[in-house]
Amino acid sequence: SAVFAPDGKAVLTASSDGTAHLWDLEAAAEIRQFKGHEQPVRSAVFAPDGKTVLTASSDGTARLWDLETATEIRQFKGHEQPVRSAVFAPDSKTILTASSDGTARLWDLETAAEIGQFKGHERPVQSAVFAPDGKAVLTASYDGTARLWDLETAVEIRQFKGHEGAVQSAVFAPDGKTVLTASSDKTARLWDLETTAEIRQFRATGVSGVSGVSGVSGVSAAISIDGKKIVLASGSGIVRIIELAGGETEQNYISLPDSWALLDDDLDVLKTGPNAWKYIHGVKTNADGSTSIVNPVEYLPAAGLDI
Repeated sequence: SAVFAPDGKAVLTASSDGTAHLWDLEAAAEIRQFKGHEQPVRSAVFAPDGKTVLTASSDGTARLWDLETATEIRQFKGHEQPVRSAVFAPDSKTILTASSDGTARLWDLETAAEIGQFKGHERPVQSAVFAPDGKAVLTASYDGTARLWDLETAVEIRQFKGHEGAVQSAVFAPDGKTVLTASSDKTARLWDLETTAEIRQFRATGVSGVSGVSGVSGVSAAISIDGKKIVLASGSGIVRIIELAGGETEQNYISLPDSWALLDDDLDVLKTGPNAWKYIHGVKTNADGSTSIVNPVEYLPAAGLDI
């Protein structure tokens, strides 16, 4: 994974070598590493205030780190298998983890105590996110479903069914009224949150699968911050930008080697507004597990795509 710092001046990456790396975006230079995990780091994110970092690892733990010193503050232990993702709550008082053990779990940020467990999926949970209002949780699982849960009671509210493969990511639209899922069945789907009715289906062509922003199978799917566009980006070099109002544009790019993420100068390109594609950098994961920021002209066209 690769994410921007809240101030847009740095990038945080997760690596298979068991570390997370902080990079200076302008200089494309590594600032520091976060070391301590015993197995690959699957995700790394900034706290909303930009002062700490949260990582999730195959070693079964999530860990909180001081951004400036790279010192581990505390661990969140309890999952029985790899932790695939970890995110902060909107109020930064709790965190949410997703695991291969088939559960998502809610933790108190200050005490590292487990305060909620979301159980029901029959296979690994790939991702778990908070609703925009912080009152619900959305999970995506290899059992082919996405599920909505009440945050306080951990009771399942409803399921989103229809994918023919693993659901690798599920996110809320900014207004909280719809849900976007992406699956190994080569589709991304938009659902009505209240009725679970499938509103629209987006098929990625020429790729082995569709995933969430983690970039699994070389494809990612996301919804723009204004909720008006869907982006599908594939490792085969195809980027589809789909207007939910009905239009669609398509742009070919040369794919980055190994796993990759598309970034712009200010924000994650899959979550920004107008002109986000004018200045694009790549973050690649090398064969040895190291991560580096690459010159955009090496892999991507000099002229970006206005959206």
